[in-house]
Amino acid sequence: MRQLIAMFDDWKHNMRIFSCLLLVFLINGCTCDKIDELPSQENITTIRATLWGNPESGPYSGPSIKEFEISVHDYQKILDLFSCAKLDRNPAKWQVLGYLIIKTISSTEIEIGLFSTSERKGAFEIDGTYYRGSKDAEIVKVLLDCHNTYLNTKNASNQPMQ
Repeated sequence: MRQLIAMFDDWKHNMRIFSCLLLVFLINGCTCDKIDELPSQENITTIRATLWGNPESGPYSGPSIKEFEISVHDYQKILDLFSCAKLDRNPAKWQVLGYLIIKTISSTEIEIGLFSTSERKGAFEIDGTYYRGSKDAEIVKVLLDCHNTYLNTKNASNQPMQ
């Protein structure tokens, strides 16, 4: 009888854990929407980016960064920002964070508007369709890293040969 009671207690405990995990998946969503407009890394010729600073609020309070070209080595970092996004059928009027322009080998240009939401999920827009995805801070970090790579490459190419 004690074994039966112990098994039942273990079962109740496991069901509580399972219920909590199920609730987390239901709240966070367990699937991502495929974004057909995004090309694969191999089909990209250039990515240009701009980051707009806002000293009063938002995830990036630094100076605005004028359009710069993303290094080929960073293309996957950029694409990863949009790899798990959910369609947003009711977008808010968010503050603009910046934009990306992806040019493909077929000369198509895809503009991605980046928005600051100050929420758990960031937001972006492609061709009039809005999505929620990577956090604002993650987007800013990746763009700042890419900008630093751009500056380092630019500075290295301006150094005189010895």
